Amino acid sequence: MSARQLARLLLATIGALLIAHSLCSFAFSNLRFSMWFDTVGYAQRLNAEFAAELAASRDAIATERTLPRHDRSNASFCIAIASAPRAQPHLTVLLGSFLRGTSAVERRNTRVIVVTAAHEQHAEAESLAALNGIELLRFDDDVRTTANESDVLRWRALQTRTITFAAEACLNHSIRVGHPYFVVLEDDGILADRFVDRLHRAMAPICSRGDWVYVKLFASDFFEGWEVEDYYRGVVLLAVWLLAGAVWRLRGSPTRALVCALGGSVVWLMVLALGKQNVRLPLAPGLHELRQHFSSCAHAYNVAHARELTKFALAASHTLTPNSDIALNKFMRLPGNENLTAFNLVPNLFQHNGLFSSCTHSSCAKALKLRGNAAQMKQSSTFQRHAL
Repeated sequence: MSARQLARLLLATIGALLIAHSLCSFAFSNLRFSMWFDTVGYAQRLNAEFAAELAASRDAIATERTLPRHDRSNASFCIAIASAPRAQPHLTVLLGSFLRGTSAVERRNTRVIVVTAAHEQHAEAESLAALNGIELLRFDDDVRTTANESDVLRWRALQTRTITFAAEACLNHSIRVGHPYFVVLEDDGILADRFVDRLHRAMAPICSRGDWVYVKLFASDFFEGWEVEDYYRGVVLLAVWLLAGAVWRLRGSPTRALVCALGGSVVWLMVLALGKQNVRLPLAPGLHELRQHFSSCAHAYNVAHARELTKFALAASHTLTPNSDIALNKFMRLPGNENLTAFNLVPNLFQHNGLFSSCTHSSCAKALKLRGNAAQMKQSSTFQRHAL
């Protein structure tokens, strides 16, 4: 094959990938990179939904404040919420959705623990901790975010540790009362109606099994957990293309060298980006073994493996990629964990809520979703607010 034919083949491959990507974007219109994504209309809908959820949640919380206190220390089921101060009252919306969608009997059997770092000034959490059955747990940690916007890794480390300590809190409770699983949630979401009842019914088939680690209650249609290994692969691949281009240039074709290097880089980026999309997420109701990428927004954890997982995640928070999503991915790939299983529950019982869904700290100021970019919101394609 001549150099000209190879260059044409490369350009044809790029064109075919562009067409395939466009078709995928059209078929999965809620994907982050979709050309047909109505960002303005989507942002308006998100804002309207958040306003409605917040109003309903405040009414539910006002009613709950009038009820007598009830001790939940021996409740059979535990939910931990990893929380941090945010630009909007997401924790209020989350707890409001729990109160409105959970019966009085289920609430009495459910212990809810809001976990936040001791150095965080979280007025919203302190106010909501006065509610019946809601507890606030603060943990001491050596991670301190600074006013430096480039210090986002320290924020991610703190986020990972908050999730880890939240899991430890419910794990200790579940071991004490003898419950086989517990739930950890991030605070910027809403729960499906009858969340507790639907979860217990869904978990019944696997409760007695010891080979599962967690059940995902939220599965985004895209995944942003780019690992260090991804960049290494990209650098190596780019170097190979540049080397090939250099060889061509020695033969008197600088244009081919440029096409080779740039074309190879574009192909790599497109393939890797498309590989991060969860386009094969199952839509049929029920539990499905999870092989896609995932995030740590909402999970039910198996008590049998939770201690090992939290230790691994805590250690990961001290690495170059202190990301809880990546930690979960790596844990499932550890030697000896090949036979362990993760599940995705369809429909998902948790959904991100609101257009502004990130921390208020300056280290997150460059995050697009903090600015209200609807295309950056993680959305579940299976979430159903109401029971089936």
